[in-house]
Amino acid sequence: MPVGICDAWGMRRATYGSEGYDAMGIEVKVSKQDFRSKSQIYKEVSSTPLGNYQYILCPSNLILGEECHKEWGLLWWNGERMINKKKAPRLEMSAQQKLDVLLYFLNNGMNEKRPKLII
Repeated sequence: MPVGICDAWGMRRATYGSEGYDAMGIEVKVSKQDFRSKSQIYKEVSSTPLGNYQYILCPSNLILGEECHKEWGLLWWNGERMINKKKAPRLEMSAQQKLDVLLYFLNNGMNEKRPKLII
């Protein structure tokens, strides 16, 4: 992606206003070491967001809301369902930034070498 690898990414019709789409990026963390990795720190200081909403998803009690960067929300998985422990703030993201991320997925899929999509 323009900002590195993202574990999950999706779009939906914008809830703020009647036009456009909101994008959401989710980073899955399975350990504190993973959470404190250089890759995660890079995403937190990047000027390009993963989406209008950015979340960390981890097992319950692994990461606390106050440990997350101010632009990231926190989801816990308790073995049965996800619990929103810290709501992510809505970040501005241009249509071009969203398109860049979407094209990344279409071009690269699951990190396989594929022909580039040309529009």
